[in-house]
Amino acid sequence: MTDQESKLDYTAILNDMKAKRASLDASIAALESTLAMFGSSSAAPRSTASATAPPPPMDLPRGAFLGKTVGDAITLYLTAMRQRKTVDEIAEGLLSGGIATTSPNFKGVVQAKLQHLKANGHAVRHDDGWGLSEWLSPGFRPTVEKKTAKPVKKAKRAKPIDKAAKKAEPKLKQTPGDREAPENIHTMPKAS
Repeated sequence: MTDQESKLDYTAILNDMKAKRASLDASIAALESTLAMFGSSSAAPRSTASATAPPPPMDLPRGAFLGKTVGDAITLYLTAMRQRKTVDEIAEGLLSGGIATTSPNFKGVVQAKLQHLKANGHAVRHDDGWGLSEWLSPGFRPTVEKKTAKPVKKAKRAKPIDKAAKKAEPKLKQTPGDREAPENIHTMPKAS
C-alpha cells in the first residue's frame, strides 16, 4: 500500500455513495409518481419487482390542495393515493391537504362532488370506496351520454290590437250572392 491509499477512508466513501444512491432513488420515485399523476405514456419501464406490486401511495404535502376546487382536489387525492377511498377518508385527506372550506358538513360536499364526477364519467363507486374511472380498463369504464337539450318553445304572443283601426273599419255582412268565384275555377263552355 502506498501512502495515498492508506489515507483514504473507504467507510466515508461508501457512506457518501449510499447517500447519493438514496437521493437518486427518491428523485426517481418522485419522477415516476409525477408521470403517473399526469398519465404520461412515456414512462420508463419498471423492473419486474415493481411491476407486480402496485406503487405505494404518495405522501401529499400540507397545502397541496390550497386554491384547488373540490373536484380537482378529489381527483388529485385519488391519483396520489392510488387506491379506492371512502368518502370519510377522502374528506379527511382533503382537509389535511389544506383545502379551504367553510362548510360545517364537508363530508356532504365531498359526497355531492363525487356523485357529480361519477355522472361525468370521471369517478366510479365500488363496494369498498371511490376510485377514478381511468383505473379501469376501457371496456369497463362508464360511458357518459351527452344529453342534448331540447329547444325551449317560446309562447306565441298575440298581436296587439289597434283599437282605433278596428273601429274605423266597418264590418260588412256577406251574403251568399256577394261571394266571388275563385280565380282558379274555370267554367265549362256551354254546349250548343
